[in-house]
Amino acid sequence: MTRFALITEGITDQVVIDNILGGHYDEDVDVQIIQPARDATDQARQGEEGGFERVLEFCQLPSFSDIFLYNEFLIIHIDTDIASHPNININPFDKGRKKSAKQIVEDFSKLIQSKIAPDLFNQFGRKIVMAIPVDSIECWILPIYEKSDKTRKKDTGCENALQRALNKSNTTYSKDYNCYQTISKPLLKRKVLEECASNQASLKIFLDSLPPIENTQPE
Repeated sequence: MTRFALITEGITDQVVIDNILGGHYDEDVDVQIIQPARDATDQARQGEEGGFERVLEFCQLPSFSDIFLYNEFLIIHIDTDIASHPNININPFDKGRKKSAKQIVEDFSKLIQSKIAPDLFNQFGRKIVMAIPVDSIECWILPIYEKSDKTRKKDTGCENALQRALNKSNTTYSKDYNCYQTISKPLLKRKVLEECASNQASLKIFLDSLPPIENTQPE
């Protein structure tokens, strides 16, 4: 069974990506949580140990290469809604127009790569997959619950839009593991996952970057 390691901003992102992997490969995959750690105190730890800064810090640790001792692939997640943060400073616009999802994903991929020691990236780069939602992972879930074609393609304000869509279906929303496990569970169905990807370009980019099933076996 293929093992993917996950470095994400938070535990809600982990469960979404876990379900995406299950739907994409149409089988169980072994997911090893690296950052933030998941345990019985998930809710309490969400704010303290998650976040994009911890993602970038982890990429700079001397122990980064140890991830590949027991995992075939590493997925690194970061949302692009923090582009204007002074520690990020990525301009999502070019000459007044918003860049394409592909361009924004490339900009953030370069940022993440810049935090990894060059020798380590040269050695393990082909085993690293970037999961970069534009502009948040809620955008990848939104098409499941939103009927409007325009809203299904939103790439800003997706968390609020998702909450409104869930409220219409009398589904309680909360930013925690259990809620995100429930609302992202439909992604385990390949048809649903593909429909979401047809509306969300950054999700399609992520799916296309995942290794083919025949290449997901240990060397």
